[in-house]
Amino acid sequence: MNREEVIALSNSYSTPAERNRLKEYFSDINRLVTNKRTIVFSTPSETGTSFFRVLEPLLSIYRATDDYNLLYTEALDPRMFEVADLIVLHRAGDKHDWFHTVQEKYMRDKVKPIIVHNVDDNEFNLPASHPMREMWLATGKDKMSLRSLIKSAFIETTTLKLASTFKTMNKNVEIRRNRFNWRLPQWNLDNTEKVEKFGNKFVIGWAGLTSHYNDLVKMQPILKEIQGKYPNVHIVLAGMAIKDTVFTIEIDPNTGQKVMKESDLPPGAKTYRQKVEELFADLDQDRLTIETAVGLEDYGRFYSWFDLGISYIEHNTFNSCKSEIKSVEYAKYGGIPIMSYFGGYKDFLDIHDNEYKDNKLKDVLGCTTEQASEWISKISKIIDLYNNDINKYNELSKHLKAFVEDYYDIDKFINEQIGFYNRLIEENREKEIHRITQLRYS
Repeated sequence: MNREEVIALSNSYSTPAERNRLKEYFSDINRLVTNKRTIVFSTPSETGTSFFRVLEPLLSIYRATDDYNLLYTEALDPRMFEVADLIVLHRAGDKHDWFHTVQEKYMRDKVKPIIVHNVDDNEFNLPASHPMREMWLATGKDKMSLRSLIKSAFIETTTLKLASTFKTMNKNVEIRRNRFNWRLPQWNLDNTEKVEKFGNKFVIGWAGLTSHYNDLVKMQPILKEIQGKYPNVHIVLAGMAIKDTVFTIEIDPNTGQKVMKESDLPPGAKTYRQKVEELFADLDQDRLTIETAVGLEDYGRFYSWFDLGISYIEHNTFNSCKSEIKSVEYAKYGGIPIMSYFGGYKDFLDIHDNEYKDNKLKDVLGCTTEQASEWISKISKIIDLYNNDINKYNELSKHLKAFVEDYYDIDKFINEQIGFYNRLIEENREKEIHRITQLRYS
């Protein structure tokens, strides 16, 4: 692909094959041009977070400038240390940890790359309820996370709470919010599917993965009350596991290291979907839809169905660091988000209310407690607005849509990230040249 073709595909991909073409293009180390600075974006594996923190920023940088070699990898190797000017390490992992060792120990007679740790969760403090906590601790990922936070030259993260948490370990922290390429097909769907599936029902939606089961437990009485109160309400819960697996810890016979092994559920064990279905069994099943998760390039279709979206999180230390991404996604399709006034969702409302001082929404959309009564009251007010004053409902919906399309457009803000990376590369180069000069003449 030439540059124009890559840019066109980055704005139009809609299948796993097309997304993989982009990943493969940027994984080819043989594409590097010798007279350009090189930035490596690394993740231990592809996840929803790496999609927002690695792949989409890389593509946005590429659309904005041809000044850099940009490399994407899920398998960091020594060659990348040799060619990189800057390495962005997303999330903790064995190879990321190893690169910090190389950075510390290998005093080579050439400029070493600068390392930025990019993270959007409190990885060293997973709560007891998190499904990956036991595996995470057993493989030492919490310690790897701490090391990367401390040893990296800079940290990029998503929320005010994460920034303040990480600043106790590293003073160099930048907030880089999760933002979107709104030109992608999944964010430009019409309402055809919504009308086919739900007719004229008012659709309340929630989308989330398996780590949010405890949130669903607390949401259940809220949604049951709302469904009973409003005959025109249909509830959608999206994001059930595509494949249910269990993780065990084994010792690698070659390295002696603990490794996670993924395997199928044992016979008779309940799937995640079954647990959710049982949890919501006493709701009207004719007005409840439970959807399996879809791929990264397709999940926007769920949000195109919702008239109101729920962003409920338990009030705990881990969730206080969660980003506001769910509310952004609801609002893009005009779904009015009712959210916990907590963590990144608090950021969302505070950012909005600071920008629109004559249209503050904290008291309308934000729930300051986990109490069902507050959630039922605020959800009811939006449904009543829809039922009794559709023009005011549409006005609020359009306002929120315009807000997120502006503030959360990745291409609009990418030059800040480019300037930041460029400054880091040049400052690091000066320091490294000084170090090498001192080394040669000492």
